[in-house]
Amino acid sequence: MTDGYEIYYYLIYNFFRIIILCGYIPIFLKRLKTKHYLRPLGLGCYFIINSFLHIYLKNPHLDLISNILLFILYSYFFKGKFYMRILCVICVYSLAMIYEGGIYFFISKTVADQSFKKILLSYILSNIFIFITQIILKKIFNKNNNNYAILKIKHWITLLIISISSIYLASPIVLAENWSVYNAVAIIVILMINILIFYFFYEVTKYYKKAYDRCAIENRNKYYKNQLKVTMESEDTIRKLKHDYKNHMIVLMRYFENNNKKDGIKYIENLIGDFHNSGNISETGNIVIDSLLNYKFKDYKTKNINLKTEVSIPSENLFVLDYHIDIILGNLLDNAIYAVDNYDKKEITVVIKYINKALFIRIENTFNGKINKNKEIFKTIKNDKKNHGYGLKNVKRIVELYNGQIDIEYIEDKFIVEIFLYNNKFT
Repeated sequence: MTDGYEIYYYLIYNFFRIIILCGYIPIFLKRLKTKHYLRPLGLGCYFIINSFLHIYLKNPHLDLISNILLFILYSYFFKGKFYMRILCVICVYSLAMIYEGGIYFFISKTVADQSFKKILLSYILSNIFIFITQIILKKIFNKNNNNYAILKIKHWITLLIISISSIYLASPIVLAENWSVYNAVAIIVILMINILIFYFFYEVTKYYKKAYDRCAIENRNKYYKNQLKVTMESEDTIRKLKHDYKNHMIVLMRYFENNNKKDGIKYIENLIGDFHNSGNISETGNIVIDSLLNYKFKDYKTKNINLKTEVSIPSENLFVLDYHIDIILGNLLDNAIYAVDNYDKKEITVVIKYINKALFIRIENTFNGKINKNKEIFKTIKNDKKNHGYGLKNVKRIVELYNGQIDIEYIEDKFIVEIFLYNNKFT
């Protein structure tokens, strides 16, 4: 490009193109909290470097490489796994290449004007179509939709391979000097295949999510059923105590009239024992947490578990969704109970507190000292590894939604998990 106007129009196109392409990143990654000027500054550096290389080097291959590298660098303003960054850049640039190549071919066959006007029109239309696609994808993979978070790495690798293959197939077609109808058909077919695969991927994630939700609802129904049973037993115990109140007072009066304090105190202790043996581990008034704790620990005495609980939370309007509480507490308590079942010293401590608009959860349990850990990832020690091993992964996923923290440590025969969830809207 030597003409000043062409450079001017290209710079305008490239400026909007970079903004639009970077708008795809939140679909794949989560925004990091940074100073308000850093992201615009990053976009500005991306634009200046990329435009300079395009104008002065005039090499389409180097132009593509610089775009990809700068896009990956900018993605570090967002939080996510490295493979998600790679998937993001490949998907976005394969889509951009297909749109730009296809639109340019269409215009070259329909506009019988000078070459620059064709290029300018293709600039405008490709940006419009890329932006419209971005809006559609954001509607599908919106921030309220965490379906894709439950998929495994192998699913993402499959998408990665598909996207890389699309770029490999599209590159020689887009960069070809002499275009034909074959080029246009090939570009359209590649685009349609990618759209259909991503749509299929979305439908599969919805299926997984529905199955996961059904399982969570079934578990919650079990917890609520147990809570209802415990509550009815408690009320029955209280009714019996009230019914026999007069008789108890008569017996106590006789003990103390005869100066038989020892038997009188023992009698009172038995009454207190009857009152506290109602079966309730937790009575905060929060139906979800009470149900979970009472259900999970309903047999703790028969299992000889030394259980300590300290629960202090609001009875209503807790900012954490019930579904997320089920996942966090359900998995952590299951892991703790499984650990003490396989160890002679059976101790579990549960602390749940609402502190300064944050929910603090601490689960501490004894265990046999065996840890199955690969780098920073804890692996299940349960025999059925196919259907287990996702508990802590799911817990960490929920913690991230609340911009929370999770700390896991093990000291000798103690395994401790501490979680902070903050009252931030994750949506």
